[in-house]
Amino acid sequence: MGVERLRLSYDNNHLFSSGKDGVVCFFNVKDKDHKGRKDGASTGGIMKDLASEMMSEEILIPLAERDKYKEDVEQLKANIAYQKDIAEKKI
Repeated sequence: MGVERLRLSYDNNHLFSSGKDGVVCFFNVKDKDHKGRKDGASTGGIMKDLASEMMSEEILIPLAERDKYKEDVEQLKANIAYQKDIAEKKI
């Protein structure tokens, strides 16, 4: 399975990756502004601006907890459908 998500930490010092298989990888970012690039290109300011706009709105939770939430959502959907059926029969 491949990587599904990549996120930088708020301070741009860490990179997180995750996949559908539940594996989460954590990397230290050593060269944030590419000063050591062989082609001489530098993206320092641009990369910092881009990274600050890519803040994650996601949180990481254990797989079992995620599965429980999915189960709860399915039960709620079934309950809503059931309540709609009852309401339609009363009308």
